[in-house]
Amino acid sequence: MSVESVKKYLLDGGSLTAAQAKSQFGIKSMAAVARSLWNDGYAVYINRIATDQGKRIRVHRVGIPTPAVIAAGYKMLGQSPSRSIVSAGYKALGLARARRRVL
Repeated sequence: MSVESVKKYLLDGGSLTAAQAKSQFGIKSMAAVARSLWNDGYAVYINRIATDQGKRIRVHRVGIPTPAVIAAGYKMLGQSPSRSIVSAGYKALGLARARRRVL
């Protein structure tokens, strides 16, 4: 399978851990897939959950950015037209650190 297969799966509403991406799609780096989607303009969210054994794992999904992020992105684009609306919105709201977690 390919990165494109994982993208399609996530865009169709699925969610994946890194282990699931590796076993189901043969993906070595879920972070690379998330970055690729982010660069394509999608809001990729990484939720940390606890397993039954207490281990914390990351679950990736594609979601819809809040209106505040989009509004801030539009405002930021007036100053920096090379940025995507969502990434500019996160930066304008001071969420650069969160952007790394919410790819």
